[in-house]
Amino acid sequence: MFTELVPEEAAAFIKNGETLGCSGFTLAGAPKALGRALAKRADALHANGEPFKVGLITGASAGKSLDGALADANAISFRTPFQTDPSLRDSINEGRSCFYDMHLGLVPSYVERGILGPVDWAVIEASQVTPQGEITLTSSVGASPAFCNVAKRILIEQNSYHPTELYGIHDITNIAPPPLTDVIPVRRCSDFIGSPTIKVDPSRIVGVIRTNEPDESGSFKALDPATKKLGQNVAEFLLHELKRGAFPGGRLLPIQAGVGNVSNALIEAMVANKEIPPFSM
Repeated sequence: MFTELVPEEAAAFIKNGETLGCSGFTLAGAPKALGRALAKRADALHANGEPFKVGLITGASAGKSLDGALADANAISFRTPFQTDPSLRDSINEGRSCFYDMHLGLVPSYVERGILGPVDWAVIEASQVTPQGEITLTSSVGASPAFCNVAKRILIEQNSYHPTELYGIHDITNIAPPPLTDVIPVRRCSDFIGSPTIKVDPSRIVGVIRTNEPDESGSFKALDPATKKLGQNVAEFLLHELKRGAFPGGRLLPIQAGVGNVSNALIEAMVANKEIPPFSM
């Protein structure tokens, strides 16, 4: 099996100027223990007058243990594609960290084509990893497959808060870069086209950090009357359009719901409205 590391041991492998590609999409599935340990290492090195900053690429934003801790330690040289942490925002606005604001969907392609530079480390939160190098992610996929494809070395945070039963929930496939990108053959919610795991050469996995921590995500507020009414209005509009034949084939087309209370209200209203035909999610 793989070498078990405490977070401080893992952080000691990472050198000034290296780039980390970290798992997670928003606060879901982002590594936590290594970020805090790396921030402590940066503080200690800075106190001795030594430089220490890393580049940080993720699928989207990350939590306080990664974005926040490293920004507080003045340890982020550049960040992409997205962030929401107040400390990191200050670091960017004050010129201590560079920031590239890019479309989240372009991150895997840019990483694999080297547009963002070399990725020295993939830091991946997993619910399990096999001796053969099959990694089951936790609560998101994000750009993790791309980081694992190109990173020189891999560190795993194996988080037992997330059950091993997550195996099978993810559908991971590699998409060819432009101009060879083809149609992604997903036509219904139940389609499965890839693998439930990321598969890597196990010799590239430097070690595993054992953790047990929930994601650093907040909860949504309860739906208020105005939000509920917004959801009902949109559900009624969709039903009206369905009845008048605006949808080909007489059924709803795929709907992509965003994140937030308005989307939650719409889904709730669609489920509650018995005139709307059953739909899959």
